[in-house]
Amino acid sequence: NIAGLYPLNIKKLNPEYLFFISHTLYNEFLRLGSEKFRMANLSFVKNLEIPVPDIEHQKKIINQIKKEMEVIDQNKKLIEIFKNKIKEKIAEVWGE
Repeated sequence: NIAGLYPLNIKKLNPEYLFFISHTLYNEFLRLGSEKFRMANLSFVKNLEIPVPDIEHQKKIINQIKKEMEVIDQNKKLIEIFKNKIKEKIAEVWGE
């Protein structure tokens, strides 16, 4: 439980881990809203328990997330390259 870690103890809770887990929790928070964003019931936040594995496991999770983010970034670049190739080929076919 994260409540016992305040003030933030970086030997027990990696700030990057907290950042990534917060994104997950924020998405859950938004999901609780209706069609338009509304404040979720505060009991969601009050009763929230954040998993806090040991610091080494947190580092492994962070490294895995970063690796996956790198793959996503590379895929985005690849998509952009192929979009440009398609545009060039279409322009070539149409004599532009």
